[in-house]
Amino acid sequence: MVGKRISYDSDIDKKAVGIRIKEVRSNSNMTMEALGKKLNVSKSAIAHWEKGTNLPNKDRLKAISEILKTSVSYLLYGKKTLLDMNEDERKQYIMQLKNENENNYLRTKSDLNNEILTSILYDDFITFDFEQADEQVIELLVKVFGLFEEKPNDRNLHEALANLILELYASEQEDLESKLVILDRKYNHLRNWYSKSEN
Repeated sequence: MVGKRISYDSDIDKKAVGIRIKEVRSNSNMTMEALGKKLNVSKSAIAHWEKGTNLPNKDRLKAISEILKTSVSYLLYGKKTLLDMNEDERKQYIMQLKNENENNYLRTKSDLNNEILTSILYDDFITFDFEQADEQVIELLVKVFGLFEEKPNDRNLHEALANLILELYASEQEDLESKLVILDRKYNHLRNWYSKSEN
């Protein structure tokens, strides 16, 4: 009996996915054998993926993204997230969003508080050292920034997210693991609450 295949969207270009898997693997200086060993698959399976003959299932695709430190979005569609961007691309992207966000506000004295929050959410994010950061820290920051981007005009949410980031920045290294669990719960609570408020 043939194993069950995982279905993907019909618009996914298998060859393009394969090219991106090979590109990210090569940029990570990892051989097909080494990647196959981490995924518990053969070198030929990796070769088939990279040639676009077939696609890895969704669990393996997620594992590939974690091993090669990229996003599933980039592998499947070529759409870069903050995790996939280099430092210059990340700064340019965030500055573009910052300018768009600031243009959405009326420039009055009451915006002073918003400027402080924006500084925390954008300026500190731009200068954040992604190369040295713990992967869980990066994941949380990217999620927080993504929610901020989704709701650029919600000041109450901005304040909550800014406070979350400040808590993260203030965490001591020895307490970071337990702190991340708490902050991730806070993020999920915010996300769920704002999702429900829209319904």
